[in-house]
Amino acid sequence: MSLKQECDLWDCCRHGTDCWGPKVVRPNRMHYRVPYVGPAYVSRRILLVGMNGRDDGSIAAEFRGMAEIIRTFRSGSRDYGGQFHFRAACVVGLLAAAQDGRMFDETPTPEALVGSLLASARIQAVQCAPMTDDDRRSPTPTMWRNCPPLVMAEQVGILEPRLVALLGVETHRRFQQLPGFATEWDSLWRENNDCFARGSALVAGHRVPVFALSHPANVARWQMGMRALVSSIRSRPIAVS
Repeated sequence: MSLKQECDLWDCCRHGTDCWGPKVVRPNRMHYRVPYVGPAYVSRRILLVGMNGRDDGSIAAEFRGMAEIIRTFRSGSRDYGGQFHFRAACVVGLLAAAQDGRMFDETPTPEALVGSLLASARIQAVQCAPMTDDDRRSPTPTMWRNCPPLVMAEQVGILEPRLVALLGVETHRRFQQLPGFATEWDSLWRENNDCFARGSALVAGHRVPVFALSHPANVARWQMGMRALVSSIRSRPIAVS
């Protein structure tokens, strides 16, 4: 992968012309974003994979965004960017507790989640975020096809996580298609009301637990997925190498 830091992705990505066709509305800028990697990441190596960012398209957007999230949580508020970031942090907190063999607080305070976020990393399955009338800025089908094998696969390999959590059905689908990770599922999406799956992937020569959940924006399905995640870990605790 070779993406210039201060170059818009439609100019420097080899898929730029394909992804940013004449009908795709461009934001002011759309640079490659460096993944957020917490200062204590090496202690837990929990990796959270989202769909795509709706940020300002600058290289440091993920780090700046997480800094604001952590400041908000430390103040006792969970309302940065609505409830999405709090719900995503709950996933990280649950996995951190599972690593330690602790019971997970299913109604954690925002402050209690800060430590887990500092020991996690966050990447996006798709780098680009086109402008849309409803401001959801979701990836186009072409972006979903082109981006994960180009960027996400390399980021996962470099970060060498011990646990991976995937948010959203399309993130789940695209991750399992990545070459080289030999993803296997032993609890399938369709067996869990289409809101949860559990399996493993081969990363840096190790089998790594992988959990897929509904996107936190879909509150009802995300809650069902979290209950399924808790039940799965209670019945089969995580073995972390």
